[in-house]
Amino acid sequence: MSSADTRIVDFVKLVFKSVSEKPEAVFVELEEKDGVKVLNVEAEASDYSRFIGKDGIVINAVRKLIFTIAADDKCRWVINIPESK
Repeated sequence: MSSADTRIVDFVKLVFKSVSEKPEAVFVELEEKDGVKVLNVEAEASDYSRFIGKDGIVINAVRKLIFTIAADDKCRWVINIPESK
């Protein structure tokens, strides 16, 4: 994992832990498949709606910031948040 990848994973953890009711239950794992970097997010089921936010405002802001941080990466990034458990 490159230093840019580590920064992005740490950033996503920070954001999601800050909006979570149980920050100790938030886990973010980076997986790479066919040139696509996938951030798998795990947390308490009650926190998933907080990660998305009203009208998707939180998740869209995180995606835009990832796009900015990884601008030189030439790789597609995806955030995988389960719908529910």
